[in-house]
This record gives sequence, structure tokens and C-alpha cells, in this order.
Amino acid sequence: MDYLTDPRDKALLGQSPTLVVPLFGSLPPLAVGRHRYLLAKNGLFIEARSKALHVRLKLSDTPPMPYGNLDERVKMSGGLVPGSLYQTLLQKSREESPSEWAALIVWNDESNIYQVVEPTVESVSSSHVTYQTDKYDDESLCVDFHTHGSGRAFFSSTDNLSDTQSPLHISVVMGQCDKEVVDISVRICVLGHFFSVSWTPWEQV
Repeated sequence: MDYLTDPRDKALLGQSPTLVVPLFGSLPPLAVGRHRYLLAKNGLFIEARSKALHVRLKLSDTPPMPYGNLDERVKMSGGLVPGSLYQTLLQKSREESPSEWAALIVWNDESNIYQVVEPTVESVSSSHVTYQTDKYDDESLCVDFHTHGSGRAFFSSTDNLSDTQSPLHISVVMGQCDKEVVDISVRICVLGHFFSVSWTPWEQV
């Protein structure tokens, strides 16, 4: 990278490195708390790792490059969240409906378990919930969960703004909490990029 003569450019590259994917070799491991961009034969990827999650997801397709291929991956440090914790979230969501409700699932890397943390709520109604995020470490956050009461599950503009505050986590919205079958939307949030997924981050019960 000798062409980077300005120290500011070097600092930016140090904070957000971009690597080409080896065709014959392998990538170096990614440390916890770091992220990088990866240019592969089959597209541009972002990879990020925290204590709770390690993801590698495609940002965009590219013309074929003379590099190696990559697959997308999502690894939760403790595997899927236990179904018993999901039942706790579901029960509390029903109790609080039609008001919205929020909870955080964090990974305790000392005891190797997931824990549900109820954040300090600043304001709540049937159409919003705002809360403080001072009860957890960003590196330990696995799932940011909130409900829309009796409304449908979707990511609002407020959710979009909120989901940029923590660099890496899974975001879940649950709606129609007063119905037998709830409505759920899930996405993975990586440094302001949102990736919709069709699965839920907990064991099926």
C-alpha cells in the first residue's frame, strides 16, 4: 500500500481493512472487535466479529475477479438461543401488548450462556418504545428485540437509526403479539448495513 502517502488514508485502511481473497491460500483469522471488507471472485463481502457473533455477508455482486470464492456465514457464539428464553420473550411480549416492549439477549463469555436483559425504558406506548443501552457491552450483544404490540412486525425508520448504534447484532421485531401466531421480522445489522434473513435466532419450540 505504498501509494497511500497521506496518514489519514492509512488510518482509514487500518480501521476498515480491505483484503483480496486468496485463490490458493487462506485469509488470516479475524480478531474479536474487528471488521474487514473482502473482495472475492463472487462479490464484495463484509466480515465482522464480536464476542457474541461472527458474520461474513455479501454486500454486492461484482464482475468476476481473479480471486478466491467466499460463502456467507453467520456464527452465534452459543449456537441458537435456547427455546426457553424465547418463551420468556414471547410471554412478556403478550403481557405488555398492546404496548411495545424491548429486551436484549447478550452472550456471557465467562459463563458461556445467553442472558435476557431488560433495558431501562425511557418512553413507551402502543406505537413506540425508547430505551437506554447502558446495561450491556456492544461486543456481547447478540439480539436486540422489541415488539410492535398488536401491530405488524416491520423495521421502521426509527429502528433503522437505532440499529446503527451497535456495530454488530441480530435485530428482531415481533408483532401481532395478541394473536396465537405472532408476526416476526429478523435482520442482521453490521456497521450500518442491514441483511434480512428468513430464520429466527432461537431454537424451534
